Amino acid sequence: MNIWTYVFVDHRHGNPYGDAYGEFEDNQFCFTLLCHAACEAPLVLPLGGYTYGEKCLFLANDWHAGLVLVLLAAKYCLYGFYKDARSIVVIHNLAHQGVEPASTYRNFGLPPEWYGALGWIFPTWARTHALDTGEAVNIPKGATVTADRILTVSEGYSREITTPEGGDVLDELLSSRKTVVNVHWITNGIDVTEWNPSRDEHIPSHYSLDDLSGKKGIDIIFSVAPDLLQDDVQFIMLGSGEKQYEDWTRATEAAFKDKFRGWVGFNVPISQLQGENLICLCPTQPGSTECGYYVLNFMKEIVYEGLQILVDNNDAYFGNAMHSFVTIF
Repeated sequence: MNIWTYVFVDHRHGNPYGDAYGEFEDNQFCFTLLCHAACEAPLVLPLGGYTYGEKCLFLANDWHAGLVLVLLAAKYCLYGFYKDARSIVVIHNLAHQGVEPASTYRNFGLPPEWYGALGWIFPTWARTHALDTGEAVNIPKGATVTADRILTVSEGYSREITTPEGGDVLDELLSSRKTVVNVHWITNGIDVTEWNPSRDEHIPSHYSLDDLSGKKGIDIIFSVAPDLLQDDVQFIMLGSGEKQYEDWTRATEAAFKDKFRGWVGFNVPISQLQGENLICLCPTQPGSTECGYYVLNFMKEIVYEGLQILVDNNDAYFGNAMHSFVTIF
């Protein structure tokens, strides 16, 4: 029987990233604290009645946990700890990299000589003003150069992040690491029994869909929503993210009370109720991956070339059915 042990690091409660006013200013500190705790826990905590010790596999998700890999290489292995440990970084969305000014490097608890592993220079066009040197620290960069293995959430995304369009300025580094550690993938998945519109207990009327796919960014929805809401439609939006989008959701609900409802945040019963919609928009942006729960929810009904990031053309379940599906968005 598998036994999972969870260790929580108490810092603050609620959303770990931000609130209605934007991202928390101490996000870097918060996740740095998490990473230091992750490195110490196997050595000192009696997890399941005993300490795990140094022979561990560390799996770090995105920039939030990426510092663990750098700490292992620059701090622990330097003094003989974790020499038999192995590390994996999992990349879900390179659009979020937790980049902060170079002056914050001292907050990581790393030796000065390891600055190069995280040091980053923004291109001129991305700098805020003429005197901005563009110097920053980039945790995903550090995780990429120190990881024993690199994973993504799909085969398609493993290729996309090595391109200028999808790599979000890390494409060359990721391409160079492919020849050393390989970039593999484990495709996202869901419980298809629970997320099944034909039997979902959260949906009053059960159904199955013929065609469903989404390929455009959320800005496209914003640009066409005012026109769509002139028709006889009802629009539900669920999610959280940048403040401008959350504010837009609230403002649109206030302006179209009879047609638009916005839920800022995430709630499983509410999200599954969205299965009632005949049209479900799943927007993405360049550099992100189409492996969200909504797409996965309808994977039995959706096989469209635009979603090949999730579907193997040779998969025995789908066969060669790709050509028989069309997009309606």
